[in-house]
Amino acid sequence: MSELNSIHKEKPMLTQPLFLFGLASVVCIMMGFALDQSMLFLLPFVLIVIGYFFLNFQVFYFLLLASIPLCLEFELPGGISTDLPSEPLCVALMGAAFIYLAVKRKSIDFHFLKHPIAIALFITLLWAMISTMQSVNHLVSIKYCLSKIWFITTYFILTILLVNSPEKLKHLFWFFFIPLFATVVYTLAMHSTMGFSFENVNNASLPFYRNHVIYAAVVTIFYPLIWIAATWYPRGSFIRQFLKFNQFFFLVAIYFSYTRACLLAIIVGALYYFVIKFKLVKVSVITAIIGLFLFTGYMFYDNKYLQFAPEYTKTIYHDSYDNHLEATFEGHDASSMERINMWIGALRTFPHFPFFGTGPGNFYPTYKSYTVIHFNTWVSDNEQHLSCHNYFLLMLVEQGIFGLLFFLVLTCFIFFHIEHKYSASKSPDRRRAIAAIGIAMVMLYVNLTLSDLIETTKIGGLFFILLALLVNIDKLVPEKNAI
Repeated sequence: MSELNSIHKEKPMLTQPLFLFGLASVVCIMMGFALDQSMLFLLPFVLIVIGYFFLNFQVFYFLLLASIPLCLEFELPGGISTDLPSEPLCVALMGAAFIYLAVKRKSIDFHFLKHPIAIALFITLLWAMISTMQSVNHLVSIKYCLSKIWFITTYFILTILLVNSPEKLKHLFWFFFIPLFATVVYTLAMHSTMGFSFENVNNASLPFYRNHVIYAAVVTIFYPLIWIAATWYPRGSFIRQFLKFNQFFFLVAIYFSYTRACLLAIIVGALYYFVIKFKLVKVSVITAIIGLFLFTGYMFYDNKYLQFAPEYTKTIYHDSYDNHLEATFEGHDASSMERINMWIGALRTFPHFPFFGTGPGNFYPTYKSYTVIHFNTWVSDNEQHLSCHNYFLLMLVEQGIFGLLFFLVLTCFIFFHIEHKYSASKSPDRRRAIAAIGIAMVMLYVNLTLSDLIETTKIGGLFFILLALLVNIDKLVPEKNAI
């Protein structure tokens, strides 16, 4: 009898959501007929999806990961562009994350907020907001800060909270890898119909990538993770063999992307393995930073950089990759020389906005008046509104000397943490995992010296995900239970 009573008491609890859904459906259908709006018929189902989203947004987080390689760029009215479906999904997940953090604040371990990488990252965001107050175009800078907030919340914080075990790391890998593999197959197939020609490489990367640079960067940065993923499965298994095949296949894709920065990143990434193995990270990072400042100072002392100005008539775009590489070394390649033109413009802009910069997102409207006519090329009009092509200089111009210093501090914390974790680990599998994440990060930084792709969905998402993996490495690959 007592069991029957308990069942009777539970029944209303089970039927209440169904009753509410039925009532909402009837109301919406009646309103739809009354107002002659058939779209109202779908409202109850939309509410179910929204409710499920907030109750179980982890599913949508992994769908977001899968959408990154597949997302398409769309131009919206007002000169605004967005990546669909990843950007709206990212914003929605940010809202879900804030609600989740508020509701579950007592049960969440917020210890990660004390991690040096997290602290440095939040300081860079805070300084971007401060720089925005002194921006030459406040609207552009506010948009930049908003996008940075949802990037950090979704790709960094949610990754730390949701990808917190070896199994979840596998989920992250496969949800990103499978669609990425599909886009690589598609791009190579399209490129093959064009004879793998250098002049058509951008067309081959469409529609999933704006150009061959973004395509190659995503493939290159993710490439080291394929090596550690192969070790998760037994020798001789189909999955392990498939991943080993992709270790070669992705190299082929990188080569046929004809992207110089990514070919350089592969070489630097291989050398970096020995840097962390022999504990040379601190020396390398400090030497690189000092060397960069000394080189820049030398080139600008007495205007020595003017000796390297190109000849306008000889600086052209080449339709052959061999000629493209040869012209790069000879200083006759338009894209390479235009980078230098932008860099000089950036360095000459800095003294006029030394502390707060021009404001995030405002490089293009300001740099042209500070370029040097001797370095102009036939693409200097910059009709595509391209940015600085060097993320460090971009930070210097847009956020001033403190913006650059805060980013350099973040960079040091990243690579010092990698070396520390690698050296302290006794597990070969764990060391391999840390090295792979470190190599991926190095490859990303090599690309940042020749581009500023952190502001794009595909590269920016990967950057913050890699940061989260570093912060969470003890949970992802435990010392006594390495993958």
